[in-house]
Amino acid sequence: VTLAAPLTDQSGSSMALDQVSLAVKKEAEREYSVALWSAPTVAAKPANSAYVAIGIVQEGGRSPDLLISGINSSANIGLSAPLSGTVGAAAHAAKAVLNGGIPAIAVGTDVPTSNCDQGCQQAHYQVVADFMVRFVAHLETKPGLLAGETGLLPTGIGLVVSYPGTA
Repeated sequence: VTLAAPLTDQSGSSMALDQVSLAVKKEAEREYSVALWSAPTVAAKPANSAYVAIGIVQEGGRSPDLLISGINSSANIGLSAPLSGTVGAAAHAAKAVLNGGIPAIAVGTDVPTSNCDQGCQQAHYQVVADFMVRFVAHLETKPGLLAGETGLLPTGIGLVVSYPGTA
């Protein structure tokens, strides 16, 4: 697993790309933050971070099996979904134009806010992360199920997973 993420929240950035040089900082083993080179405290867009993650994996001589974008603090449903940077990053990854089409999943959730402190919210994100681990493990047991291919998902396919918030 390689993690590359914007330095800070980029909610609502859709499919936007920064058309400038990027600063990629290694935060820990296989974990990177992505910012603008000319302004290293300004986060790059999620789509740029997706390309960075794909590039890091490809430098190792292989293509990623799957790109997961998120967890976004919105369910990414309805008319707001195309505005999501999380969805935009997954859409860029799935496009065949620049990287051969990496299967991608955008993950979002409505984070509980009423009667839910920061610890409660973090616990909710952990539940969503655990769900995604189980979901990917399930995909691994049925490779190519959707289109008779050998990958986790068909090449160039993107999914949006909207995990429900809790009451």
